[in-house]
Amino acid sequence: MHYLTFTALLLPALSFASPLTARQNPACTPTSYDITDYVYTETTDTANPDADSAHINFSFSSHFVVGAPVVDPAQGSVSCDANSSDGSGGSVPNENECSSGRRNFYFALRGPQERADFQLIHSWQCEGHEWMSSTPHRVDPLNCSDSTEGTVTTRTCTGGPDTFAPQNVRQICSTPTCP
Repeated sequence: MHYLTFTALLLPALSFASPLTARQNPACTPTSYDITDYVYTETTDTANPDADSAHINFSFSSHFVVGAPVVDPAQGSVSCDANSSDGSGGSVPNENECSSGRRNFYFALRGPQERADFQLIHSWQCEGHEWMSSTPHRVDPLNCSDSTEGTVTTRTCTGGPDTFAPQNVRQICSTPTCP
């Protein structure tokens, strides 16, 4: 008799643990993400610290199952490009929008900019609904080299291609449960 009580308590908990509800189409979930052509460049000038600068550039693309009813500019790759501003001491802004023609991909720094540790925020449309993911990811390994010319030192780090799984995928809706 105790096993029935245990089963009655366990079944609802297991149903909440499911990543997709019965109403959600698994074709709406990306199968993988790619980061390619990652380049980080940092320039420091010991004679003029105000001239320090940093630049991050990479391409991002999303992949879905063939035939998925998805509208997503990132399927064709989006370019991400962020620069430090003058007088920032070479710091890249924490949040950056990538160029996709639609406001659907951002990256935020999760640590020091030279570590290539990001929070990737991606949105797309599927079956007339808006979806999003928020994926922590670190480009690894990075290949870095330094060069010095006079008082200016330039560090360049490259990485990728890097393929990884999306995380925290969900449909965006205005109610606690999507219709």
